[in-house]
Amino acid sequence: MPNYSFTQISFTIEYDMHKHLLDELEEEIKTKNEFLNVLRPMPEGYTEGEMGYEWRCENWTTKWDIREDFTMTRYDDRLDIQGHFAWSPPLDALQYYQENNVNISIDCLYVEVGVGFCGQMTYEPGLITENHISKFMKVKSRDEWSRDKSELGVFVNDYMERNGMWDYYCQEEEPYDPIIPESSDFGGLDTR
Repeated sequence: MPNYSFTQISFTIEYDMHKHLLDELEEEIKTKNEFLNVLRPMPEGYTEGEMGYEWRCENWTTKWDIREDFTMTRYDDRLDIQGHFAWSPPLDALQYYQENNVNISIDCLYVEVGVGFCGQMTYEPGLITENHISKFMKVKSRDEWSRDKSELGVFVNDYMERNGMWDYYCQEEEPYDPIIPESSDFGGLDTR
C-alpha cells in the first residue's frame, strides 16, 4: 500500500465570463469519473503496464489517479477537489493544466504523513509559488502547527486533528532503560 498524499486543489476564475470553464471541468470530471486524465490525458496505449506507469509518474507526479472517495465542491468562482493521491500531489498535471487554461488559477495544499512532507503550490498565469516543507512534524511541534493560521498551517492541523494523526505520530518515545547485570562479571555470574 502506498503512502497517500491528502490533497486539496482549488481551481479559481477571476471573471464571471470564465465560469463556463469551471462548469466544463466539473462536468468532464463527473462524466469520466476521472480527474488527472481530464487535466492531462494519457496518450492512447499508455493506460496499462509499465509504459503507463512511467508516463503517469513523469507527467502527473503520481503513479495513478485520485482515489475514488474524492470530493468535489463547486462555488460561484471556484471548484474544489479533495482526495488522496499515491506518493505525492499531482503537481506536474496541475501545472500542465494551468499553462493550457490561462484563465484559471490553481492552488494546491497537500500533506503526506507517512514520509512527513506538506506544502502549497499556486499556479497563476506566468507565476508558480511553492512552499514545500519536508519532515513537517520535526520542523514544528503539534502546538506550533495548531497556532499557525496560514492557509497551509490550518490545512495541515485540520487534517491531522480530524484523522487522529497527531496522537498517532507524536507519541512520546519510551526512555531507553538498559538492562545492566547486577554482577561485575560480564557473563552475569559473580564468582567472588
